[in-house]
Amino acid sequence: MNFYLQIVFLVLIASILSYGMRKIIVYNRYSEKIGLKNCDFSNRFRFLVPCGILLILISGLRHNMGTDYVSYQYIFEHKIKEMSLRQILIKDEPLFAFIQKMVGEILGYHIVILMLIFACITVISLFYFFSRESELVWLSVFLTLTIGSYFTSFNTTRNYLTAVIWSLTVKFIYEKKFLLYFCCIIVLSLIHTSALIMLPMYWILRIKWFERKNWFLLPLAAAVFLFVYFYTENIYNWIASFPFLPMVAIRGEGKLSLDYHSGTPWISIIRPLFYCLIIIINKKASNNRYPQNVVWENGALYFLIVQLISTKYYMFYRITYYMIPLAIVGLVHAIMMNKHQKNRRRWIFVVMVFAFAWGLLGGQFYANYRFFWQDNVIL
Repeated sequence: MNFYLQIVFLVLIASILSYGMRKIIVYNRYSEKIGLKNCDFSNRFRFLVPCGILLILISGLRHNMGTDYVSYQYIFEHKIKEMSLRQILIKDEPLFAFIQKMVGEILGYHIVILMLIFACITVISLFYFFSRESELVWLSVFLTLTIGSYFTSFNTTRNYLTAVIWSLTVKFIYEKKFLLYFCCIIVLSLIHTSALIMLPMYWILRIKWFERKNWFLLPLAAAVFLFVYFYTENIYNWIASFPFLPMVAIRGEGKLSLDYHSGTPWISIIRPLFYCLIIIINKKASNNRYPQNVVWENGALYFLIVQLISTKYYMFYRITYYMIPLAIVGLVHAIMMNKHQKNRRRWIFVVMVFAFAWGLLGGQFYANYRFFWQDNVIL
């Protein structure tokens, strides 16, 4: 069995033990008898702690998982080590470079140490987001591991890290705290420039598309999507021409290479389409009086839209990382809004079957994994 599939099963077993077992076996020293006692600690804590430790270890102790990992290793162990603090502060995305410099100076310039720290930040942020926003934390974590692109974070570490931290700032969107949200976006852009794309989401994620007063926006949104889809390269090259975004343009030609027609397979849209269908089918049960519910539903919709664009330009696939946590919370919320427990259980079963099928048929469960000390061993 593939190692990553084993991890998914371990998380599933942990969820059963944590949420399924309501009592524990105890020994009463006074009566000298063994009996059952209600659990006096939260199921969430009992689930998240061991799963968090497990994910941090497999995320931080991994070996080379792709080209991005190789780039991180070379930059951290060679370039960052030789750069002065002044050079780092005037560098593109200086906060990310500064974090690397501090880690290297304090703990040593070894890529595994850096990846362990990034894994801690990613997992803790993700678990905190689900604990705060999701009705079923265990299902949210399970979906993240199966149809939530978590495995790709082993290579695209910085993109995924930025996206997960951004999900924590979504609270400022539905609470309408623009200044706080704006400050968070600026800080995150110092880690990864793609965070700037999320600034308009302060307004876009709060639109109630299917309310009658907003119907006029539907044809406008469709026109914008078609324009972006067919003129993506022109738009990006125009953005790259701005002097305050030098990190976007490729040096020399000053143009951004999007690898036209090298996008993700069209079958990849099945995943966000599944999210949207579950939410739409359970739409009547959803309560949109709460602004956060609108944000989660829109997250699934924009996940689908960005995934569609990524079928043309692969680099857009990484922007889906921002929408996936929102889509997962939206899916779970849609299921939990069913009044009948049997219906909720049926939908959970359907979602889990789809998640396993996606991992098996999509090849994610067969992907190679190895620890950093296993140079020639693939699990």
